Order: sequence, then structure tokens, then C-alpha cells
Amino acid sequence: MSKKQKKEITTTVTSEDHFMTFYNENNKKLIVVDVYPGWSGPCTAMYPTYNQLMISIDDFEKRIDILLLDQDKLVTYKNDKFHATCQPKFLFISEGKIIDEVLGTNIPVFIEKVNKYIPLSY
Repeated sequence: MSKKQKKEITTTVTSEDHFMTFYNENNKKLIVVDVYPGWSGPCTAMYPTYNQLMISIDDFEKRIDILLLDQDKLVTYKNDKFHATCQPKFLFISEGKIIDEVLGTNIPVFIEKVNKYIPLSY
């Protein structure tokens, strides 16, 4: 992919309203959310895995969004599922519902869940 064509693999959530544009029942994409506490930042160890997925999945940008979410950006929807710990936490969302999660940087399990939940087409 040339520099002109380079697309950001992840989207940093800037506010609760921004998050809600992804977290709704009308969104048919798989949403993967890296939930982190503000003091630690997102899990940078996963970036090579995100890149691998982008390369290996046809129509990646039409089928999946990977969000980086500082838990402090949520007020209304803050709950135990969106509460980050000292280890990375990844939530899998489909059509406005949390369907699974991965705790820690367990790359094989993470990839397995992406392949399990990603829509066949968009």
C-alpha cells in the first residue's frame, strides 16, 4: 500500500458522542474496542496484529472498526464492561451489543474472535 493509500487502522475515540456513532444497532461492522485507563494509553503491542488483520481480511475497512477508548471518555455508558484494568481489555461489539471480550494480549485468541465475529460481507 502506497503512502497515499495508507489508512489508519485504528480510530481514537474523542468523546462519548463519537463512540456512539460506532456503538449502535445500525452498525453492521464488527467493532473491536481497546478499552484502557487514561493513565496507561492503548495497547501498542497489538498494532502489528491490527496491521496483519488489515492485510489479510478482504474489505477490512468495510467490515471492522478498531477503536481506542480511554474509559474516562464515557460517562453515560460507563459500566463494568467498559472499565479498564492494568491489563489490556478488548471488547467485541456487533449491532450495538457487546458479544465477547479478551483480557490481556492473547493474540491467537484475539484473532480467533475477530475471525469468528467479522461479518461475511458489508
